[in-house]
Amino acid sequence: MVHKALLHAWATGGIPAADQYLFDLAVPLFETEDVKDGLVSAARTPKEGRSGPARCSRAASRACC
Repeated sequence: MVHKALLHAWATGGIPAADQYLFDLAVPLFETEDVKDGLVSAARTPKEGRSGPARCSRAASRACC
């Protein structure tokens, strides 16, 4: 729902209002398991000689990421 809150801020106060809310809305996203897993995968990528983060879905085995 972050996108809706950001769009609401923009619609009512323009870009300056959206800019004010962006940090507060985005930071909690970094506390989600998806982002945590993605950051760990991205950090391992160069060590494993891959060109980008592993891509897999939650339905797939967690061993891939």
